Order: sequence, then structure tokens, then C-alpha cells
Amino acid sequence: MRRFEVAGAALKPKSNPVAFWRLGCKPITCMAFSPDGCRVAIGSEDGGLRIVDYLNEILEDVYLSYYAGITCCAWSDDGKYVVAGGKDDLITIWSLYDQQQQAVVARCQGHESWVRDIAFDPMGREEDTYRFMSVGDDGKLLVWDFSMAALHRPRRTMPNRVHLKGCLGVDDEPSEVVHPRMPSAAVPVLQPLVAVAIHDSAICSLQFSRDLLVTACRKGVIKVWKRPAAFELSAAFI
Repeated sequence: MRRFEVAGAALKPKSNPVAFWRLGCKPITCMAFSPDGCRVAIGSEDGGLRIVDYLNEILEDVYLSYYAGITCCAWSDDGKYVVAGGKDDLITIWSLYDQQQQAVVARCQGHESWVRDIAFDPMGREEDTYRFMSVGDDGKLLVWDFSMAALHRPRRTMPNRVHLKGCLGVDDEPSEVVHPRMPSAAVPVLQPLVAVAIHDSAICSLQFSRDLLVTACRKGVIKVWKRPAAFELSAAFI
């Protein structure tokens, strides 16, 4: 773990900003606080998803995308998982604090362009099954369900020390903080439960309420959808 350097002299409790974090040289693209507010996931153009202990200002982990920058991220409601989408057209599911599992739980394939927003469905969880939705530049809404028990094993197992060759995209080499990229053969692949085009341009935002789903696209169009029942998902967005 690494503690952040605070810029300048010691800050007074009432001064603003109260802290200054330098997380890299590339633009930061997204942030999401954990449900308990103690940690924050931060995505960057350098392909690193950084997990920060917000209260103690400690960089706990850096997880690397398959390739290219990360554009969006979200926590599960129990704080066990973080999902992140990016410019590799993929969504990656990370299990952060279970030492018995590798960090990358699965990669989700289904988008045909950059993933722009992602959110867990607050009403879609049952026991150990999680549901989240994603939108992207392909104008599609994708619905994903996953559970550890249902994930297929990868085609072949590889030790965690094996990582893809080439530039890591972050300032640090693999270490206790920076986790290596996992090759595609070592990670299970998840397919969407539902994939449907709902806008004729890139979708930039996805929001939930208890009864509604709201999407917005780059043409300035906002669509409000009634939340479908699970068995009606395929037809609900037609």
C-alpha cells in the first residue's frame, strides 16, 4: 500500500482543498464511492482502475484493463465487486477483497464500441446473483447477470504472476499494489442476458430509480423506461 503525498504544507482543517492526490499523468475519467463511503474507485485513460482508501488516503490497489482506457465504473451494493467498462469494448468484473479468488472474475463481451456508463440494478440482486446494465457508443443497452457459481472456468489456468507483455499504462510495475493484466485465456467470458439497441446514437448516461430506468444519448434525447420484470427483459425495450 502507498500513502498519497499531500501537496504543499500541512493543511488546516478548514482549508480547501483538504487534500491533493496525484494518481498518474493521464486524464481521470470516472469515480465511484463504495456503498460504505470508505473507498473510491477511480478510472483513468491509462487503463488503471485505482482503489483508494478514502479515509486514510492510501492507494490500496491498481487493476489494469485488458487494454486502453477505462471510461466508467460502479460498485456492487455489498462492496464486494467493482465493474468497469472502457475503450476495449469490454466490461471487467473485479473481486477486490476475496483472497481465494483472482482479482479478475470475468470479462463481459457484448458491446460493439466503447462502454460509456454502467450501473448495478438496485432491485436486481437475488442471493449471490448480481445484475448490472451498461450502455455505450453502439447505442445499445446490455443487461448482465453473474454469480461466482455460474461462471465457466477459463480454457486454461495461469498463475497470477503471468501478465501481458508491453506497456502497463501506469507508472508502476506489477507489485503488491499494481496487479498485472490477465491474459484472455485465463479469464472467464460472460455474455449479456439481453442486448438491445435503444438509441440511434451513442448513449452517454444510465440512471436507475426504484421504478424507472433513464438513458440519455449524445443527440440530446432522454428516454424514460418503466422497469421491466425479469421475464419481460427481452421485449421491454422494443
